[in-house]
Amino acid sequence: MSNFISIDTQGLKKLQKKLDRLGKELPRDVKGALFKSGKRVETSAKRLISTGSRSGRLYKRGGVTRQRSARGEPPKTDSGFLVNSINTELKRDDRVVVGSPLEYAAKLENKLDRKFLEPSLQTNAEGINKLIADAVDEAINDANL
Repeated sequence: MSNFISIDTQGLKKLQKKLDRLGKELPRDVKGALFKSGKRVETSAKRLISTGSRSGRLYKRGGVTRQRSARGEPPKTDSGFLVNSINTELKRDDRVVVGSPLEYAAKLENKLDRKFLEPSLQTNAEGINKLIADAVDEAINDANL
């Protein structure tokens, strides 16, 4: 008896032909699912920044005592610029980009360990996978594949 696994590829060519019939352009429902997935990450990131307490140092601005986020915590809303700048965009090459054009957003996420996008993606990963898989299945069924 051997330690090999046999994988049956029966129907692989038939599946490839069906997928080729879908065309090179992603179906509208799949693009919609991609965009909706990005919006889930965007909403989650905004919620992370806007809610919860932080454990960083205290500081005063305009006579009001505030608390910064500590390393490993998402940034805390101060002016609202960051939260208001986060958006979702579906690119021409069918990528979805969620982020902020503000320079300090990238610095917070990548250099200061005050992540808000990465944890938002991780939190939503399972739901996003299902949303996109369902849209692909629907596109395949609609194409009578």
